[in-house]
Amino acid sequence: MNGNGYVVIPKWFISFLSFTVSVIFVGAVLWAWQMSSDVAAIKAEVRAQNELRGAELEDIRRRLARHDDLLDRLQTSGFGLQERREAR
Repeated sequence: MNGNGYVVIPKWFISFLSFTVSVIFVGAVLWAWQMSSDVAAIKAEVRAQNELRGAELEDIRRRLARHDDLLDRLQTSGFGLQERREAR
């Protein structure tokens, strides 16, 4: 304190605090930027996985439809599974 009752803070301390706050702010901005980049990469990976799963499901649906068609053909042509079992 000086004689007037005010607390005197050295100029170097104010400069040091200003520098420290600036460094912390820049670090926080860089961290947020990196996190944003990571989130974008994760979203792209999830999107690619979903497209792959969708393609696999479509392939399975197509195969099941083909099997259904073949089974219908067998049953309408007289070679149904039920008739085979009954013939035994």
